[in-house]
Amino acid sequence: MYMETILEHAHQVSSTEADCFQRLRASALFRVLQDLAVEHSNTLGCGREMSREKGLYWVVSRMRAEFAAVPRYGQELTLRTWPGKQTRAMFPRYYDVRDRNGKLLVQASSAWLLIDAVSREMVLPQRSGLILPWAETGTECALPGPLRNGEAGRQDTRTVRFSELDTNDHMNNTKYLDWMEDLLPREFHRDHRLESLQVNFLHELRQGDEAVLDWRLDGTCLTLRGNSAGVDRFRLTASYLPEPYAGIAP
Repeated sequence: MYMETILEHAHQVSSTEADCFQRLRASALFRVLQDLAVEHSNTLGCGREMSREKGLYWVVSRMRAEFAAVPRYGQELTLRTWPGKQTRAMFPRYYDVRDRNGKLLVQASSAWLLIDAVSREMVLPQRSGLILPWAETGTECALPGPLRNGEAGRQDTRTVRFSELDTNDHMNNTKYLDWMEDLLPREFHRDHRLESLQVNFLHELRQGDEAVLDWRLDGTCLTLRGNSAGVDRFRLTASYLPEPYAGIAP
């Protein structure tokens, strides 16, 4: 259903979107919200076809989510998204996720950029020729700000594989969250759920790039920095709350 500049969509958490503890994966949530944003931009006349005609493509620069509760496998949800007023450098977008009774589960916000397809440099909104209508509900999640480098901690390495690429030929933003999950032990995931999450994408990763993951878990707060070829590519912070799994994991 469309109401002015707000898109509302029903969604049921599928088995492929949930982990073995029945919780919706962060990467699956971000993927659903991203797809919803793409659909909405197309409907508003500022989507992929319009940007490609101008030699541009959309990328997510930053994304933030706050969890009152993590949706679970089989749960029926109502998703909403709407664009915020564009700034000098970015196009904000907001989201919320509610259960079938209207209870708020997740609020999220993101900052989108336009990139020149040839130079792969950012194009400022006023120079793009794209004007996106916007809305304000008064319930928006705060936009994600800068993230500082954390103290040095443990290190792992990951190499970008073909299956992690998207249509822009770089590592899809949701895949970084799978990398995040893989750092933490199964027992931690069993006994905790996400409270908040922010990831800032600084420079793209492409197939074959090796990233050094410098990360630290202080109690229930995770900080993560990904560096490749001496350049920071992304930064991430996530906080968790104790929530023991009540069922029996497979």
